[in-house]
Amino acid sequence: MNETGCSEAMARQHISDLIEDYWKKLNKCYVDGSPFSKHYIETAINMARISQCIYQHGDAYGSPDNLFKNQARLLIVEPVSINEKVNS
Repeated sequence: MNETGCSEAMARQHISDLIEDYWKKLNKCYVDGSPFSKHYIETAINMARISQCIYQHGDAYGSPDNLFKNQARLLIVEPVSINEKVNS
């Protein structure tokens, strides 16, 4: 930011655009095929998901408000209730 003289908003938008482009590339590799195995691609996608979850609202890992801790608890620890309708 300081080197180019751009604003923080412009820098954030640029990073957001880069993230979007790389998501498209990852998804294309997953759908269209790649020289890498599906397991390798799934691991890369899962790492990208984790990174986006942690950093989508800033640095949630080092954040004092425990945002990431709450997100992790909700995703991993708290059970998800599923209401199934039984057709009779």
